[in-house]
Amino acid sequence: MEDSANFISFRAEIECSACHYHLPMMLQPVHMEIPILCPSCGHNLTYVIRSAIRKHLNEAVPV
Repeated sequence: MEDSANFISFRAEIECSACHYHLPMMLQPVHMEIPILCPSCGHNLTYVIRSAIRKHLNEAVPV
């Protein structure tokens, strides 16, 4: 993905899709080989985090 070469880290509040726990994170375009789990319920947050990064990249593209 070429967009990731110019990606600037950003802060986001990730919400667990299972228990709705809010987790503030610094997001970066990294290959997520190790799952990040919700500290409240243990739900895998990889999909939620990748979605937040994709949303940020789409919003950062000039129109």
